[in-house]
Amino acid sequence: MKRGRFNGIRLLRQELMRKLEKHRLLPPHRVGAGTGLYNGLSVLFGGVGGSLIPSSIVAVTGSFDAAIFSIVVGALLAAFVMLVLARTLRY
Repeated sequence: MKRGRFNGIRLLRQELMRKLEKHRLLPPHRVGAGTGLYNGLSVLFGGVGGSLIPSSIVAVTGSFDAAIFSIVVGALLAAFVMLVLARTLRY
């Protein structure tokens, strides 16, 4: 009886893998390059922009509230982009 249960799990896993194979954003030989591009852009925009923009606002205005508000605006923009991408990309 246990063997049948494990067999069902194996079949479920195989079916899931078959469905996932149909939904790829990148071909298998380009996954490494795509991951590197994603990580590089994340560090560039998130790391550099996330510290440069608020610190520049504090330097110009002297207000930490305005700097925090810029972070909130950036987070809302990122949420909007994710919403648009989730509705348009079919993977």
